[in-house]
Amino acid sequence: MVSGPPLGIFPNPQKCWLIVKPEKERPAKEIFNETTINITTEGRKHLGAALGSRDFFEEYVDEKVEEWVAQVTILAEFATTQPQSSYAAFVFGLRHRWTYFLRTLPDIAPFLEPLERAIADLLVPAITGHVTTQEERDLLELPVRLGGLGLVNPARTASQEYEASVKITGPLVRQIVKQAHEPPDETEIKTLQASARKEKDELLKMQCEQLRESLPSKTERAVELATEKGASNWLTVIPIKEMNFNLNKREFRDAIKLRYDWEIADLPAMCTCGDLFTINHAMVCRHGGLIIQRHNEIRDLEAEMLRMICTDVETEPVLQEITGEELNRGANKAPDSRLDVHARGFWDRQQSAFFDVRVCHPNADSYRELSPKQIFQLHENEKKRQYSRQVLEVEHGTFTPLVFTSTGGMADECKRFHSRLAELLALKKGDDYATTISWIRAKVSFAILRSALLCLRGTRRKRRAANISDIDITSESAQARI
Repeated sequence: MVSGPPLGIFPNPQKCWLIVKPEKERPAKEIFNETTINITTEGRKHLGAALGSRDFFEEYVDEKVEEWVAQVTILAEFATTQPQSSYAAFVFGLRHRWTYFLRTLPDIAPFLEPLERAIADLLVPAITGHVTTQEERDLLELPVRLGGLGLVNPARTASQEYEASVKITGPLVRQIVKQAHEPPDETEIKTLQASARKEKDELLKMQCEQLRESLPSKTERAVELATEKGASNWLTVIPIKEMNFNLNKREFRDAIKLRYDWEIADLPAMCTCGDLFTINHAMVCRHGGLIIQRHNEIRDLEAEMLRMICTDVETEPVLQEITGEELNRGANKAPDSRLDVHARGFWDRQQSAFFDVRVCHPNADSYRELSPKQIFQLHENEKKRQYSRQVLEVEHGTFTPLVFTSTGGMADECKRFHSRLAELLALKKGDDYATTISWIRAKVSFAILRSALLCLRGTRRKRRAANISDIDITSESAQARI
């Protein structure tokens, strides 16, 4: 009131609140008797948080939680018809509404239980189409990179968020207490932020490991595959239709159930090939050509991205015939042998680069006892044995096997390929590498996901051959009285 105006600060007393302890209320009123400043011992809202008595704190938090529960309930209703959009709305938007409160209000966890119950009992089943057990709920709250869905449990994370906030704001608090006018050391704050992120990451990894030990072997295997690089990128994008990142309600719920190897109830009992129809059978059955379509989808996408940076890009190039060259045992010596993609100038200037795509299903019976790394090595070695020597000695080019799993994982050679692709594409477009590699992974992730959904739901019935080109329309119309 006295010192403020010379500094350009003109406080409005009627909008000012002084929060004091009950024993300090009378002296405060005497000091500010000649002003219209409001004085309370209960509490007031401050920058979205709460300052004051415990009763005021609890009442304020209860009101906020009730508001958030109502929002989650409405979102769950919307999720019955639009699960992917609802999932994105929660992950990218709604859950951040209470992040500030978790970081500024202590001992808030018990008050957040109604919010967790709304998320677990209403939102999760509406999004996934699956009623989860407690272990599955704990799994879904993990980040997608650790095999979860990022459907956080606010009651569990409250204390962690508050403790991290106290540590990071410590330097600023010390400056305020000392009434120092210099800002806190920026380097110290960045160090504390990095430390908090590391502690959180280690805690999440520990939580993930402990959880995986309690999961059934089937679900544990699914989580192992879901943590592979590239397997979760379809969950980390906003479902924009123009970018072909949107899925309808059955596709999205099928994708979630495929991710965790959950039962899908409305599948046919028998496949048209005569075998029992299961998820694993759908991913390996060659009847109907859906497996070939899955392979071709990835091949064409990789070729399309290569055309953005390379010249002379061709799909299914025929290799030169063997005319006396000595190849290794197991090499493909067929006169019409082909690879999937050829591009010039990818690894080295003007040099031919050949690529061959393979998509395998890691839950096939023959792979059940193998880790993802072993599966990738198996297929990479097989591809190299078939084509590497021929490409090197006859074509004088390079050969790179591009091995994927039907769950979205990629082998090491494939990761290096995409890393180089992102590097060249970022250089050409003037974008940064991180943005480019994320875009590539999202495109590949959706291509693999849609192919898996096609294998699951696509028709395998034989097409009836009907030649109608020679039909006499006048005669048929007369006979059928059309």
